[in-house]
Amino acid sequence: MNKEQLSERIGNIDDRLVQQAEDIPNYRKQHRVRGLKRLAACAAALALMAASFMTGMSVQARQGAAGTPVGDEIVELEDFRISLILPDNWKGRYGVERQGEDSYAVYSAQTREACEGGGVLCNIVRWNEPLTEEEFKAGGEWNAAGTCSYISATEDETYLLYPVTDGKYTQETLGLYLQMTSEISNIRFVTCGAIPARISAPKEAFNGTIAAFIRDISGDRITVDIMEYITDADTERVAELGLTENDMPDGYYFYNPEEELTVWTCGKKANYTFIDWYGDFTGSEYPGYYNTMSLDEFRRYVNHYTDGKPWFPLFFIVEDGVVKNILERPFM
Repeated sequence: MNKEQLSERIGNIDDRLVQQAEDIPNYRKQHRVRGLKRLAACAAALALMAASFMTGMSVQARQGAAGTPVGDEIVELEDFRISLILPDNWKGRYGVERQGEDSYAVYSAQTREACEGGGVLCNIVRWNEPLTEEEFKAGGEWNAAGTCSYISATEDETYLLYPVTDGKYTQETLGLYLQMTSEISNIRFVTCGAIPARISAPKEAFNGTIAAFIRDISGDRITVDIMEYITDADTERVAELGLTENDMPDGYYFYNPEEELTVWTCGKKANYTFIDWYGDFTGSEYPGYYNTMSLDEFRRYVNHYTDGKPWFPLFFIVEDGVVKNILERPFM
């Protein structure tokens, strides 16, 4: 999607709204709207809301990438690699419609019913090239249609959220519309079967590795359950096991018919590379690879998972029973 298409789908932001916004109350903190006189100022209030929710938006997107959050309203977007998890209190109060190949609009159902074509709260847009968060923050054509926030990226595309600041509504639906607008920052996102570009790793990094589940780390000794990691590229093995697309919806399969425990020793110069989903080690707001030679740091990361047992395998390079490298692969 280019900047002209973005402008057509989302609409340009009137600069006068931003100027007006300086002189109006903060509607997010109000519990009711008084009178018809406030209608003229509502668009400016929306502009303020759009700006105020951006910081929270990046945090919600980051959490969504790490796993599927719990929520009642999960919306899958056809042909998009992300799903939306909407606030629980939106149940029965929202709608989603496609607007062209690369955009979906999320709207207030009651407002839409009262005002034809109205009630749009935000647009989820697919940008047809991968962007890291640094590239996104540097600015580009994706900013042409107004302020937007970074949701996630895959190997060949990026997903962005554009809040609507010039939405249509009626006097009767204004309060509900403002409330739902203020709650856009509570939307969470899950990347479906796609690897975020910022945490991708070259395939050759896994050459010669052994896939295994971690079962225990005691001192410098690590107990693992060795398994077989199969991808859809392993056509002969896939055929031999009779695996189908249903068995490999994301292109891989963990073959582990029985537990096979092995104990290795972590080498003094072992290298540990894992994904710091929440910035506990890197201090970043976004997930990214973290590399360390500290077994204590790696143990602290593993202990984030239930009983210190990550649900996914890690990949080991082992020589004569001594671990040289441990590498995490991004699984969604």
